[in-house]
Amino acid sequence: MSYFGEPLPDPKRHAAWINTAGNIHVLLCHDIYGNSIYRDAKPGTADAWDADHIVPKLSGGTDAPSNFRAVHSRGNRMHGVLHAHTLAGLKR
Repeated sequence: MSYFGEPLPDPKRHAAWINTAGNIHVLLCHDIYGNSIYRDAKPGTADAWDADHIVPKLSGGTDAPSNFRAVHSRGNRMHGVLHAHTLAGLKR
């Protein structure tokens, strides 16, 4: 668990949180889908979040800090499944 104002241990998560919440001092915010996320949430909890690529790597995105955003974990996985199904349909 990070302490108020300290960087998050994972640089990708740190960048994602700042890009979404505005700064590291914000503890609670909403992702782009309107889901509540908590900066220090443990994986699997109601407000847990993932560091997500804004531009997916498959579409030319990079691991640059500016290409990450915080997205609710369950919402992120749901959108990933929908995206995979869409891509599978396009390859037919």
